[in-house]
Amino acid sequence: MTDEYLVGDEQFLTEAASTGRRPTRDERDSRRALGERAADAGHGLRLPVSEHLAAAPAI
Repeated sequence: MTDEYLVGDEQFLTEAASTGRRPTRDERDSRRALGERAADAGHGLRLPVSEHLAAAPAI
């Protein structure tokens, strides 16, 4: 999996973790679109979820 499918995730997750705000419609839509592109390219959910969970303590 390349970073192209994770664009903007770090910023959004950092803001959400520090403020508790929910994602905007645009943020949800963009994450959904990137997820669909990753799935079309043959990437499953396990790797990006694992990467996000591994990065969580650093946020």
